[in-house]
Order: sequence, then structure tokens, then C-alpha cells
Amino acid sequence: EISALRRRIFFVEASNLYLLGPGVVDGSHRLHIRTSQGQVRELNVLVPPGLTVSAVSGPIEAWQFDADSSRLKLEIESAVAQDFDATIETQRGLDPLPTDVSLAPLKVEHADGEIGLLAMAFGPEAQPEKSDSEQLSLVNLGDFDASLISNKQAVLHRVYRYGTAGGEVSVRVAPVDSEVRVVSQ
Repeated sequence: EISALRRRIFFVEASNLYLLGPGVVDGSHRLHIRTSQGQVRELNVLVPPGLTVSAVSGPIEAWQFDADSSRLKLEIESAVAQDFDATIETQRGLDPLPTDVSLAPLKVEHADGEIGLLAMAFGPEAQPEKSDSEQLSLVNLGDFDASLISNKQAVLHRVYRYGTAGGEVSVRVAPVDSEVRVVSQ
């Protein structure tokens, strides 16, 4: 009974943005942790296969990414007792265009509930040819926090909502063809 009283309870609201371009997929992920009971001192994040973690920011004392197990361990600063945000930057290579890629959200282990958004954006050199989603619901572009888009040339294309089960989007990425216009008299 005492251990039940000391149990930590927390919920995750996530925003996952993938910027697709020739040769690379850049990911920017914001995890909003809402603590309901206890204190969150550590988070274990499951990173989708193929992604590499390049940076972490927020009230994080230390972080370690194990590429073999696709797990990211975050040690939270001891002074954080309430809600906080952790931002994680990821990246993966992409085959020459056109190519297919699967995108999935980061997942926090042992969360008592997790919901989030997964968004796709494209730069000026790439465009979506088709996309199919599993366990995800399409939502309005305005539902996504556009502050995660750091590239001013990027255009938000689709936004999906997911629940505890997560989900995945399969995308066919194609190059943007050159446009030639002729004006004659």
C-alpha cells in the first residue's frame, strides 16, 4: 500500500514533426510531461528504428541514446517537480528520390497515458506522392504547433493524431520537378 502511494503517475502529450527532403528526414519532437503524482526523475523513450538522436533540450541533466536498442534514456533535473517539456532532435538518411519511408512517433515507456500529433512537412525539393496511415486520425493542420518547424521554406503537409497504441505513416516521397515557363510574343 505504501508503494502505491509513492508511485509516480505521469501523462505525455507529444508533438512529432518530420521534415522530409532529398537524402534526409529531420525529426523534431516535443514531449510535454504532465506529472499527476510523484516526481519524474527519468524517462525512457522508444525511438523508431532508423532514427538517430542528435540533440536533447529541456530540464535534462544527462541523456544517452543506444542505437542498437533504439532507446533514449533521459535523466531529469531534480528540481523539476511539475510539468515540463523535453525537445528531441532526430535524423535519418533517405534513399534517392523517389523512395518510400515509414514514420512513427517517439513513445515514452511506463507513461500512464500518451496522446500526440505526428506531422509531415516538406522542403522545396521534395513532395509527397502518396501516404497511408495505420491507427492514426487525420486532423487539421492548424492543430499542430508550427513553432517546431525551424525551416522557413518547409510546408506542413499532413497532421495525424494518435493514442496510446501509437501508429505509423507510410509515405512515398518524390522529387519536385523543375518548372519551365515560356513567355513569347
